Amino acid sequence: MLAGVHEEEEEKQKQICGEEGISLPAADAAAAAAAADTPAAAALAAAAAAAADNDDDDDAATESAAATAARSAAVAAAAASETPVSAAAAAAAETAVSAASAASAAATSAAAAAATSAAAAAVAGEVGDRRALLFLEEVLALVEFTKEVLPLLHAEEQQLAAGLLLLLQQQKQQYQQHQQHQHQQHQQQQQQHQQQQQQ
Repeated sequence: MLAGVHEEEEEKQKQICGEEGISLPAADAAAAAAAADTPAAAALAAAAAAAADNDDDDDAATESAAATAARSAAVAAAAASETPVSAAAAAAAETAVSAASAASAAATSAAAAAATSAAAAAVAGEVGDRRALLFLEEVLALVEFTKEVLPLLHAEEQQLAAGLLLLLQQQKQQYQQHQQHQHQQHQQQQQQHQQQQQQ
């Protein structure tokens, strides 16, 4: 089943790259996400379609770029729904999607960044959940994908995206360190238990 989905996404990837000139790494990321059958796969494809829907008109293209950024935030909340986090992340994403219809692309990108950050922070708080790391990895891929296909963003919006990416990378690193610490504690407990049994 996944192989069929992968083939279908590859065909979509070729169409998007051929018509809109989206770089192969970004399209590969979309195809890989779809093949992995992750919660973000369908929305990631929607984001790619939104990016491919850009007009020749600069204003329309900028609005489309902002809408894609908002969709990326919605994907973040969709992934967050797979983990035991508060409903605040989903509410923040809804705000970002609503902002996609606003005239200001900058405001939309800011809302999208805020929603994604809120969702990531909520998941990062659930450090006992293994899905949290998977969620952060999906969001990181989405941010990279968004940066790749949205060259029309203004300089301050690109800085915002870069700052968000750094924040997510830091959260992912903290989560990995926490997992490593838990693993070490578990090993120590096992060693102590074995020593007690030997005595």
